[in-house]
Amino acid sequence: HYCHTALMWASKNGYLEIVSLLLDRGANVNDQDNENNTALIYASRNDHIDALVLLLDRGANVNHPDEDGETALMWASNNGHLDIVSLLTSVQNLNTLDENQLDTLFNTDPYFLTNISKNYSKKAFHYFLNKYALLLKLPKDVVYAIF
Repeated sequence: HYCHTALMWASKNGYLEIVSLLLDRGANVNDQDNENNTALIYASRNDHIDALVLLLDRGANVNHPDEDGETALMWASNNGHLDIVSLLTSVQNLNTLDENQLDTLFNTDPYFLTNISKNYSKKAFHYFLNKYALLLKLPKDVVYAIF
């Protein structure tokens, strides 16, 4: 028993009209289940970008981690949902991620930095390269040469 709300179930299954209706009727966009998952995390994990966009528009906390410290961005990256990763990297304040969260993000998708170089802004790419260089304790030019 995970204590899911109706909003979480609708987001998890991509039922956009139900997500919209529930939010219009006052559902809390940031409610958490007993594992600290939110509707945003469920939409992200299950590749429901339309529901995710609606949740973000209604004030979903993009930086909220589940009980394992994983955010919606990490779940999207881990599950290979590139469109959602692209969207969330443009929204999430990446500076709020600690080194463990960044490490998890990079380790869940070995092609993450390659994908980011092809699909994201140069600013986001350089941000991640700089963070990765810090994590690896390597000079930035070495990390830049790899990618």
